[in-house]
Amino acid sequence: MKICFLGDGCSPIIRSWAEYFAQEGNIVDLITANMATPPMPWVSVHRVGDKHPRKLLTFIRIIWRTKRTIKRIHPDIIHAHSIYAYGVPAALSGAHPFVGTQMGDDIGVLTYRSWIAREAVKRVLRNIDVLFAKDIYAKQRAIELGCDERKIKLLTSTCDTKQFSPEARSNELRIRLGVQATDVLAIFTRPFTDQYRVDILERALPLAFEHNPNLKVILLERGDYKPVKARLAPYKGIIWLPPIPHEQFHTYLASADMFIDTFVPRDGMLGHAHGTAVVEAMACGLPLILPDKPEFHFPWFNALLFPIENWYGFVLTIDELAEDSSWRAYLGTEARKLAVQYFDRSVVMGQAFHTYNSLLSAGCVERERVLSEGSLVSERKGRE
Repeated sequence: MKICFLGDGCSPIIRSWAEYFAQEGNIVDLITANMATPPMPWVSVHRVGDKHPRKLLTFIRIIWRTKRTIKRIHPDIIHAHSIYAYGVPAALSGAHPFVGTQMGDDIGVLTYRSWIAREAVKRVLRNIDVLFAKDIYAKQRAIELGCDERKIKLLTSTCDTKQFSPEARSNELRIRLGVQATDVLAIFTRPFTDQYRVDILERALPLAFEHNPNLKVILLERGDYKPVKARLAPYKGIIWLPPIPHEQFHTYLASADMFIDTFVPRDGMLGHAHGTAVVEAMACGLPLILPDKPEFHFPWFNALLFPIENWYGFVLTIDELAEDSSWRAYLGTEARKLAVQYFDRSVVMGQAFHTYNSLLSAGCVERERVLSEGSLVSERKGRE
């Protein structure tokens, strides 16, 4: 099968999709506007951006170059990762079957803030053959924007469960971070923005440290972190780190003892129901403490849940897990099993491949129907 992906060629998610399908024996092309995209084994990379981007002019050029590239490579399937940034060029190419994956806020905040973006996304959703929505919030918003519900499929995040594994745990890294053998290390990977409800984290941590002197928490210097860092400066249990490169991320996750998160979408804010990092943490065998959201009640999660507005409940949940190593081990083992069963690349991307095949088969049937009807019309005209 000839598959053409459209997306940010520097994103680990996009690269994982392209590399997986190439390794499975498909002919894979990647169209990207990111000019810094490095070469990829077994994948033909087409850079359609500008070295010195100029917003509207560059976007117009991306659309034209994308259309020309798709016409030249003539793929069986085009799959845009992002309904706006890459979905618009994909839709305007006129190529089908056309699959799109909702990424982050591309059909959320963006469509609330910009009338132009909203109308563009609506057009994409009218033209799309299948939309892979990351969560129930995105599905509902896509329907609000005019997408036929029958076209929407929920497709979870995915990860390489061989790379993200408990075996990646590094005692050397823990020592380098100043973590003692008796310490319990939690990791929080969200950027410090309002969307991720870091206000709850900031309120909870001081009391959590008071209750658990051996608690250590990794926080990443992402987003508007400086004011929070200044306010939390008295608490020595916090380990501030610069953003972790994805190729090292598995080691940091596997070296922690628990994963904590606070993300609940506000009105108009959409994102992954769980986020790739949650899945990767599960694959590394970490127990999870997550906000109570509907999708975390699905059978592929075994997280400890707390009401997002109840920051004290968050503290108590951290306390319980920090004080019971056997419980942490049990939850981590179960999380790893679920990750392999539901989130492994072969499982999720296998579902996508099945969708590709269904679209191609439906297309063949439709072509046969059109040809058959054309033949009947010709026969009638001949008899007349």
